[in-house]
Amino acid sequence: MIMKTLLNIEDCLEAAAGLGQMHLITIDNSDKTIMHSIARQVFKGTALTDKQFALMQEKLKKYKDQFDNLDCDFDFIITQLRQPLRQIDRSKYIKVVDDEIVVRFPFKKSLIICINTISNRANLYRHDKGSHKHYFSLTDRNIDLVLEQFIDKNFEIDETLTTRYKDIQVIKGNRLDYLPHFDGQDLLNCSPKMISNVRDEIGEISSNNFLKIADRRLRHGYYMNVPQPITLTDNIAFRRQKLFHNEPKKNNLDKILTSLYQLDRFPLVVMLEDTHALDQLYKIQNVFRDLIPASEQSVLFRQEGKTDFNEYIQEKKLNNWVDKNTKIVYINTMKVPKILITHDEWHPISSFSFSSTLTKEVNTYIEHFADLIVFHEDMISPFRLRGYSYGR
Repeated sequence: MIMKTLLNIEDCLEAAAGLGQMHLITIDNSDKTIMHSIARQVFKGTALTDKQFALMQEKLKKYKDQFDNLDCDFDFIITQLRQPLRQIDRSKYIKVVDDEIVVRFPFKKSLIICINTISNRANLYRHDKGSHKHYFSLTDRNIDLVLEQFIDKNFEIDETLTTRYKDIQVIKGNRLDYLPHFDGQDLLNCSPKMISNVRDEIGEISSNNFLKIADRRLRHGYYMNVPQPITLTDNIAFRRQKLFHNEPKKNNLDKILTSLYQLDRFPLVVMLEDTHALDQLYKIQNVFRDLIPASEQSVLFRQEGKTDFNEYIQEKKLNNWVDKNTKIVYINTMKVPKILITHDEWHPISSFSFSSTLTKEVNTYIEHFADLIVFHEDMISPFRLRGYSYGR
């Protein structure tokens, strides 16, 4: 094949990569990836950017002797372009647009890593494919996350965001001056309504009631420093999220239910499996027999026909009306009784089940009301593991 006349830097790149002609230039392995990539780009008709132009001039100079052997004016042709340089918008900014934080920058791997770090923790992140703009909802959390990553990376940043970021750092550095929390003796920075609600649930707010105060922190939204748990009751009270997986071989039914009683985790909704309903109801009744009167318990489902389960409910007087004094309500794992959905006075703060396999309806109900969801089983459902973390 006859070598075409080299007239510009694009011709030199194509010659080095062997595009459209014979391989007449041998380049180092360390240069092949970048030079071949840019050569394919210009071969397809895409113009060079100013940075690509400067970089390829430096790379090609290493092979000047080989180009001189092709009887061309190398020093001249690497200054010539086949088409004008492609203009790149290299603006880097962080600004507020329509109640969103917009982060804009040209592609750079290190900055994309920063975006990925933020998006894994941020509220409402979005990015349109092919765009250089990344959008985050305008929240204090996102302002903190975004500016923490980019404030020292030469971005043009809205002054309102930098001001708010500085305020956030002050708050974070003195968090207990602002954060609703229990200081070991009292609830501080909490609304009167929150304090009243906590007191209504657990009674005294003091160090004497430490476990119950710790247990209610997720429910009411205040912070407190909790020690390493020792007992099962500690583990429940100091949990970091709603779900608590209790393995029967580690803590039997008597222990877990006694812990719920000690923490006064009522009202409690208990889900029974239809095929094991009688056995499960009997076991729970046996634990609470001398602690919670039957009049404060209610079973809201029945089995078809005349069954031992139905007779047990009648015999133990568990067919009670649900009201604000009801401590425990039993339902099955398949359906939420209509009375619970429409009830104005009875809402569970805890749930207990022998199985984590629940219908979407039941799961939605307990997720909405309960801040403690206990599954008493050896192996928790793998489907549920995808959406939860284990309790401590």
